[in-house]
Parts: sequence; C-alpha cells; structure tokens
Amino acid sequence: MEENWVIGIGNRIRYLRGGESLPSFAKKLGIHKNTLVRYEKEESLPDVGFVLKLCKIIDNEAITPSWLIEGEGPMPSPGYFKAHEELRGRLSNLSNIEKAQEVIETAGLSITPERLVGYIVGNDMLSDLELYELCTKIAYYDFEAVKRSSMPIEQESSRCNESVVIASPVCVLKSTLLREIIELIEGLSKEYQKELSPEKKAEIIAILYEEFVGDQSKIDLLQTKSKRLFNLSI
Repeated sequence: MEENWVIGIGNRIRYLRGGESLPSFAKKLGIHKNTLVRYEKEESLPDVGFVLKLCKIIDNEAITPSWLIEGEGPMPSPGYFKAHEELRGRLSNLSNIEKAQEVIETAGLSITPERLVGYIVGNDMLSDLELYELCTKIAYYDFEAVKRSSMPIEQESSRCNESVVIASPVCVLKSTLLREIIELIEGLSKEYQKELSPEKKAEIIAILYEEFVGDQSKIDLLQTKSKRLFNLSI
C-alpha cells in the first residue's frame, strides 16, 4: 500500500518535483507553472503528452505511466531525488562549460562538459557510469547510500489537501483508458517485433487518447484503431 502522501496523481507529480521550484519544473515540462499547480492540486488532469514527458524527464525505471497515473508498481525511494539534489549542489561551481571542461580533463571523466552542465542545472539526467565517475572522482559523494534512504520528502504547504486523494470517477476513467492504450501499443510492439521510437509511440498514444476519451461509446474500436496506426508507423 502506498504512503498517504503519494496517493493520487497530484501527489505523485508533487513527489517527483521534489524540492525543485514550480517555475523551474514547469519549464522543463513545457507548461505554465499555474498549469502545474492545477495538476498537483488535481483541479485538472494532465494529458498523455505530459505523462510521457514527465516519465522521460525523471528517467528512473520505477517511474512508469502506470505508477504515475494509478500508483501501480514499486514506489521510487524519496532518497533518489534527494541524492540528485545534493549531488547537484556539490557540483554547482561547475555550472559553466569552461570550468566543467577543465575539471573533466583533469579527472579523466568520460562525460562531456555539455552533459555535466545540463545535469547540474537540472535539464539532464546521467547514466549510472557517469554518476559513478562524478561521485568517486570529483564530488566524493555516496550517492547510493542516500538513494536508498526512505525518509519522505517534506511536503510544502501548497500540496493538495487530503480531500483530493479520493479519485473522481472521471479521473479513474481517463487514467484507465490511458493505461489500456499504453499496454496495447506495448503489446503490438512485441507481437510485430517492432520497436517504435519514443516520439512515434507518444504520437500514437496521444492520437488514440484524444479520440477515445471524448467518446467512450467507440471503445470497442480501440484495438482495431491501435493496430491500424501502429502498422502505419512501422
């Protein structure tokens, strides 16, 4: 069972934002900060494009559309976000290309200056190898130990109140539809042994979602339409 503070899609979005400011996180996601506030308070529901982009930005295998929408699957440890936040703080003096280049050459790192700066300012995530090199050769930081911690992230006063953790019928309907579409596309990839690019996959999911969310009477056509769009994309 989930902890109370991550029940509901709004709380899960807030959880993933961690200590990052609303304007900064909203900018990464390509939305206005007020839209993000409404999502976190569950005053409105995010579309499929937002869900997929958020999962991609976080870049953690535990963060899936199913977890974000319905809370299904393992919950990522709050320590994951705390570790990245602390590591970025330790590397903050390297947030310009020239300084990053100098340190990279001195330490013999495999990362590029652009990726390092992108990570420090919060625009990029790094591979396990890149993180290991940064922690052992520059930051001297025990990333894994902090990542395994389970202390909940402190909730801001702006988090949604307890009354919104009960999903409305509309929220359940939409999240169930989205999950069904995603599972259909993943199933077709296995059936045809064809892996679509993330961009093409997101495009198909968005098309299907927008078509069927407004008219549930056509839901029996979802599988047929999914196959047609998938075949057109391979």
